[in-house]
Amino acid sequence: MMIQPAVLALLLHCGSCFSLCAQSYFTTGGIRLGSDYGISLKQLILKRTTLEMIVSTDDQAKTNLGLCLLAAQHKPILTRNLNIFYGAGLAWNWQVEDLPEGLVKRTLFGIPVQAGLEFKVGRINFSWDYTPVLYISTKSNAFDSLKGLTVRYVFLNRKEGKRLVKQLKSIITTRKGK
Repeated sequence: MMIQPAVLALLLHCGSCFSLCAQSYFTTGGIRLGSDYGISLKQLILKRTTLEMIVSTDDQAKTNLGLCLLAAQHKPILTRNLNIFYGAGLAWNWQVEDLPEGLVKRTLFGIPVQAGLEFKVGRINFSWDYTPVLYISTKSNAFDSLKGLTVRYVFLNRKEGKRLVKQLKSIITTRKGK
């Protein structure tokens, strides 16, 4: 099926309106649902680079807790509010297993690699990601494959974040001068 030039022009125009009207985020936080579920906090640290902290559990919430710290690079698609991202980080997983010989506690340490798609509209940020984790602290080199949809609220947009950083820098330089 061929897309008519007029339809393509309309789609590109609508995409550019989103880019001009919508605001980029600086700090977001929300819930994560998927093969694991929990909370996510994401902070913009450079123009297209974010740090994310995910605290999660799986369907065995009483016996499993995870912490994942990720740095990601974002690349816009059509607008700055629709982008792909990829990155890596560190992951810890604390597990309690009920085996015949008793409760066994394990701490796993691993390296997650993440890739996904992110869309922001207004103050709501949606992202879907695939995050394989290779746990290197176990003898069996456990591998986990996580997929998730995260819905976050934009606490600070880019403009508000820049203003906050400017105020903090001003306070710090004022105190150094005394």
